[in-house]
Amino acid sequence: ALHKLNQLEQRYHAQSAQDRTPSDINSNPIAAELSIILKRFAQAQFPKNPIMEFNGESWLKFLDRTGGKGEFRYGVGRNLLVWPYRDIENEAVMELLTLSKHWVSRNNHRRWRRVLL
Repeated sequence: ALHKLNQLEQRYHAQSAQDRTPSDINSNPIAAELSIILKRFAQAQFPKNPIMEFNGESWLKFLDRTGGKGEFRYGVGRNLLVWPYRDIENEAVMELLTLSKHWVSRNNHRRWRRVLL
């Protein structure tokens, strides 16, 4: 998951570096891929949690309870809910990628447990 997040970050940097204005950069494909990476990792690390918990507010709550420290529900992670529908600023994209990598790192050792929401 960390490798895929790093690749995603590199692609985002390459896309940003093509002398485009921030409004020209379409971050929606990156948003979709980021969500998929996080959800697949969560399903692998926490298989006892129903997949239905990986949507909307319950998804953000799950991410915070498993190491997000409030940054998903009350910080930049909130963009996971709106990013697929609208672009967000470059700075927020980078913060969200960084937050996602930290979350994956914190949960790399965990397996097979249920997180109560």
